[in-house]
Amino acid sequence: MTSPRPPGPGPLRQLALASAAGSELAATVGLGALLGQWLDGQAGSGPWLLLTLSIGSLVLGLARLTRALRRAGLIDEDLPPP
Repeated sequence: MTSPRPPGPGPLRQLALASAAGSELAATVGLGALLGQWLDGQAGSGPWLLLTLSIGSLVLGLARLTRALRRAGLIDEDLPPP
């Protein structure tokens, strides 16, 4: 007889979710920084677009990370949404 499975995702599923979420966050911030650097080069505006888009993409990436973890059931549903 098999033992009952605990509720929630298993350890491999949790690892896959964390890996995907981390990769998505890094890609979002990286693309924002690259776009900001390119736009600064085109406009000659110094690091302002790089900083603005890097911070904006970090905020966006963290909101997407929170939403993904909430959908996976790894964040308490009682917390306010991002």
